[in-house]
Amino acid sequence: GVCWEVFDHQLCLLIAQDPALSSSFDALLSERYRSEASLILEELFMGESRQYRTLKRIFQVVHGLCAIGKVVIVGRAASCVAADLPLHVAVRLVASRETRARNMMDLLDVPRAEALRAMARQDRERAKLLDDFFSRDINDPLLYDCMLNSDHISSPNQADLVVTLLKQRIEDADAT
Repeated sequence: GVCWEVFDHQLCLLIAQDPALSSSFDALLSERYRSEASLILEELFMGESRQYRTLKRIFQVVHGLCAIGKVVIVGRAASCVAADLPLHVAVRLVASRETRARNMMDLLDVPRAEALRAMARQDRERAKLLDDFFSRDINDPLLYDCMLNSDHISSPNQADLVVTLLKQRIEDADAT
């Protein structure tokens, strides 16, 4: 069988352990950052910001991993970072607010109200990341090869669909 690696928290840990970077693992996991404008101001007065260097490094690592292949990158603006690579498949998973809230409650082990706040913050920060660093709207369907609704498609079926897309992408590349 083909071995694939999934990078989400693993990727953050890898970056956080880099001695050249001093960002905390928790900040990376929550994908927190400030606007590009505040990063530019900080860079002007204090040199390139630590947060900016961390994000640049994350994007470099994501691109490198995608170029090597056989990886699944969860988040981290991978749809934009790997856009120049011919064999990538960009998928956006969506679900109803209720499903997402339940998932967040389970993940964080928090009450519903706190899960909803965390979900809203995460949505804002992810959208801001794509806007600030790539001038792209996270809701633009053209960023993705497909969007899969987790309310209607099970995880195993989502995986099957992505594998089908990837096989087609490989066949198309081999044909050219």
